[in-house]
Amino acid sequence: MHTLSRTIVKTLALLIFTVQLHAQSKTIQLVEAENGLPIPFATIEYGENTGTISNEEGYFSISEKQLRLKNDIQISSLGYDAITLTYEEYAFAKAPITLSPSVNTLSTVYLNNKRISIDTIMTRMYHNRVKNYSYNNRKQRVFSRKSGKTQSKGLEIKFKKDTKLSRKELAEANKRLAETNININANYSEILADYYTNDSAKTKLDIIKATELSDGKNQEDVSDEAMAKINSVLGDSTKTYKVKTGWFKIEDSLSLKEIVKTHDSLADKIQTKFSKQDIDYLVHSNNFFSEFSNFDFITTQNRYDYFLEEVWDTEDDRIYKVRFESKKRKGKYKGTMLINDSDFAVLKVDYTYADGKRGRNFNFKWLLGFKYTETGYQGTLTTRKTGDGTYVTSYIKEEQQREIYVNRPIKLVENTTKHKMKFNVKTTQVLNEKIELFFISDTPLTDIDYIAISEKQYAPIEKLTEYNDTTWKNYEILEPLNEMKQYN
Repeated sequence: MHTLSRTIVKTLALLIFTVQLHAQSKTIQLVEAENGLPIPFATIEYGENTGTISNEEGYFSISEKQLRLKNDIQISSLGYDAITLTYEEYAFAKAPITLSPSVNTLSTVYLNNKRISIDTIMTRMYHNRVKNYSYNNRKQRVFSRKSGKTQSKGLEIKFKKDTKLSRKELAEANKRLAETNININANYSEILADYYTNDSAKTKLDIIKATELSDGKNQEDVSDEAMAKINSVLGDSTKTYKVKTGWFKIEDSLSLKEIVKTHDSLADKIQTKFSKQDIDYLVHSNNFFSEFSNFDFITTQNRYDYFLEEVWDTEDDRIYKVRFESKKRKGKYKGTMLINDSDFAVLKVDYTYADGKRGRNFNFKWLLGFKYTETGYQGTLTTRKTGDGTYVTSYIKEEQQREIYVNRPIKLVENTTKHKMKFNVKTTQVLNEKIELFFISDTPLTDIDYIAISEKQYAPIEKLTEYNDTTWKNYEILEPLNEMKQYN
């Protein structure tokens, strides 16, 4: 009887555990077998044209929907032996899953004793682009995560003149404005959408789900905070103003009431065009054709020196690891590429600014009181092969660091009474922004199908103030980093 009771308890415990497992997604970490280091951007496949990739910390999640199917999964990453796991092996795994490095990594000796020059690799890669890649006539299910963190070095607003205020009142107004303090926390926005591209490279976006995780502040709130402080001094939000900064008129009828009204009306919505602009930018700046893309180390090779660093064989192909460096300050980037031997397709790119390089820099500090500098940049792109033998992008990541300095005089003239005010706004904002784009699926699209797609102007957005692991439980997404999971 005692043994029977224990059996019943164990059975109930197993049933409870199984029910809990099916009630949520399963998160797993991939690590190297030899040293336990995480393996980022590994491919996890659990069905035809269905799967995910591991994040920068090696984690990936399998949704509740996929867990119920109990499919086997295949895990692969360049430089490691691929593995296949049964449902029982991954669904009930308590420890990280390990991948072993490929043992047949080579340096300059190839298995067939035939060497290939770096010039040959780069030339064949360049000429094979047309048959290897296609960006048009496609429907792609995408997941985008955008994170921003702003370090503010203060926001100083000071009244210089007001035709209605005495010196004492002006001093009191400046005391209130001096209390303005912008301290912006990190914020995250995520969207799941269908992204459509026609034969003319025009695009449409259908947002399926959107979320925002923040403390209620973001970069745009710097100006909102400033206007709120100014409005507290003006005391009447129903009036309209002509606005001038320096020599330039920027508004004939600014209404603080309308600003608040517009902000409130969009509080629970996301504008599709801005999300589409982010995706368009990433796709166009990370492609293998345009001379205006970031990939001038592919399209304009005379700007770079190339070095064959490593060669290794996989079950299906031979992989070349190519390092590139800016030549005589002509190129903008440095980094590495992984190129296969069968069709010389680029499988992965990691790149950053070359030593001494930076992005756009506009310094009108002394003339216009404005300075903008892109101080840092890192990018990653991975591709995957489709059933028709071509390659599509599977993941893009861009990280940018920027600094913005503003020191501008502002003049307001009330349109009815001609009440005049002059004040100065001074601030320095350091912006760190990362955007990731995960291509979940990719299918051909006809121009007729493209025309039939109706793009909505707005989509609902779910606002969160702390991380919730059930928000995306029914969807295939890119697993968030621990920093985001700990957000509160």
